Amino acid sequence: MKRRKVLQYMVVGAAGMTLWPACKVAETKSFDGLDLSTDQIDLLDQFVTAILPADGLPIETPESRLDFVVTMLRDCTSPDERRQFENGVKEFQEYTRNNFQKPFGNLSQTDQETAFIHLHEEEGISENLKTFYSRSRAWSIQHFTTSSYFLNTYTDFQFVPGHFYGCVAI
Repeated sequence: MKRRKVLQYMVVGAAGMTLWPACKVAETKSFDGLDLSTDQIDLLDQFVTAILPADGLPIETPESRLDFVVTMLRDCTSPDERRQFENGVKEFQEYTRNNFQKPFGNLSQTDQETAFIHLHEEEGISENLKTFYSRSRAWSIQHFTTSSYFLNTYTDFQFVPGHFYGCVAI
């Protein structure tokens, strides 16, 4: 009788081990204090990446561009500005679905540029969209210009302040 119980436990354990990877839920970052769905977070990530693509550049930063933008949004804006930004994300999601019949991530580069031109012209767009575009653009640029790659390549920035020259003729 005990052998049957052991075999039963082994079969249940093996089945559980087999099914365990399929039960894993996709890992999503939680951005506390923001009223954005996972689709909108993905849209924001694709948007800030499309603003300033850094493909092939050895950019090393302590956080991803999306994390930087969300941190700046959460920590450096008032609740009203945050609400405007969130509403701007929702309006931009609707804009791309209405005008291009696709989500922003599935648009071609020319369609993405068309959307950027529409946002940049600022004619006939809401304050929410203006806030979303201007803040996302500014924070994306700030994230890139504060990276060690940009500072070392395009400016004469040195991370160690000053030098000590031991033997200098006076």
